[in-house]
Amino acid sequence: MRIADGDVTVPVTLVKLPEPERPTLYRLTVRADPPTAACAWWASGRPTSRGYTGAGQLCVEVSQSGYESKQVSVRIVDGDVTVPVALVKLPEPSLYR
Repeated sequence: MRIADGDVTVPVTLVKLPEPERPTLYRLTVRADPPTAACAWWASGRPTSRGYTGAGQLCVEVSQSGYESKQVSVRIVDGDVTVPVALVKLPEPSLYR
């Protein structure tokens, strides 16, 4: 197209692309005992954001100073999941004389 001596109007038709499919997200809640315990979870060996996740297998680790840490495998299929995790308190060190 060559514009020489004036304005030119060119008709343009845009085609809307389909919206990308978003995975369904489910809420993962870890109810730790003691409630102050730290929780971390990952999928496929990578840390993942806490709270909402897609379906699949996750590993959850719960830890607290003075308690034995615990790892739990969680499978999310088609709904929210709540996982109770109770940690075992480590014995107090005895004092030696």
